Amino acid sequence: MQIRANITSSQKIKKKLVAKEFILNKEFLKDIHKIIISFNANEELGTFVWSQSDGIPIEGNREILNLMLQLRILEKDKTIILVNQEYVSAIASLKGLEMLSLKKLRKLIDKKIEIGDIAEDLIVLHERNRLESIGAIEESRLVKKISELNVSAGYDILSFDAKSLGLKYDRFIEAKGSSNNLISFDWSYNEVKTAKKLGQKYWIYFLGGVNDKKKSSKEKPFMIQDPFKTIIGNPNFDLEYSGLKVKLKKPLEMIKN
Repeated sequence: MQIRANITSSQKIKKKLVAKEFILNKEFLKDIHKIIISFNANEELGTFVWSQSDGIPIEGNREILNLMLQLRILEKDKTIILVNQEYVSAIASLKGLEMLSLKKLRKLIDKKIEIGDIAEDLIVLHERNRLESIGAIEESRLVKKISELNVSAGYDILSFDAKSLGLKYDRFIEAKGSSNNLISFDWSYNEVKTAKKLGQKYWIYFLGGVNDKKKSSKEKPFMIQDPFKTIIGNPNFDLEYSGLKVKLKKPLEMIKN
């Protein structure tokens, strides 16, 4: 057993040496760089990550990509591929990749926020038109975007199902937007908790095909009522958990060494 363990350990060391030599080999530099350019810096995981949900394909030589996976420079986990922690520094140093990736990440985040804001405005217009079409004229005028006023509400828009005698809001909409039509979005813990509490009164409206330059979309919102029941446990949806929040229960000074 000891001999087998030593052989296995030796093989791992050799594999790591081959992997590092491969990364530093000038012959493969361009191919590796082209592959990694599609990865974004993820501060929570402390590495570079490519996610299928971003809708950005991995470019570059597929044989080189497969070799990076075989050497465990890259690791695959369901819908994401990430750089092995042991090779983050080496990969990041390639032609200033770290600066480029972080800059790209910030740009993507800014664009995502902008597209989200546009989607919210378009969904407000959609709701007003929907209510007008069923004769709920006064209700359509009261559709309200609250995301900028109350970020902790757990939804973005106040609306109505139909005519309301007391003009009491009974449709609470969380707006999601994307530049492509792939239905994929982030759903925060607060939004999930609010969805569970409000049940059938809570909706997610996903608007794809958002054009940030024209501030428009040719698509209609994909609407999900009571998403806590509709999404959780539904095999048609993939749930991807990107992080874990850790909180110390007691003040640090109360913890004894």
